[in-house]
Amino acid sequence: MLYGIAVVIVNGIFYLIIRSGVNRRYKCPNMMFPQTAFMIIAPHVGHLFLINQFFIIYVVDWLIGLLALVLAFILALGRCTYLANMLNRIQCKMT
Repeated sequence: MLYGIAVVIVNGIFYLIIRSGVNRRYKCPNMMFPQTAFMIIAPHVGHLFLINQFFIIYVVDWLIGLLALVLAFILALGRCTYLANMLNRIQCKMT
C-alpha cells in the first residue's frame, strides 16, 4: 500500500514538472535521466512507476485500436446501407 501511495506521489510530481514546462529547458525533454535516477534510488517504487506508465500507454493503445475498429465498422455499415438504399431506389424505378 505504501508503494502505491509513493507511485501516485511520484507520478504527480513528474506530471506537475511536465505541465509546468520545466522539462523543456533540458537537452533531453522526455525526462529520462530523472526517471532513471529515481529507478536507481528507489527500485521498488520505480518498478511500480514504470508499470503504471506502460499500463497507461497500453490502455491508450487499446482504446485507439477500438476506436479505429468501431469507426471502420460504422463506415462499412453506412456504405452498405447507402448501397442497399440506392439499389432499392433503382429497383423501384425499373418496376
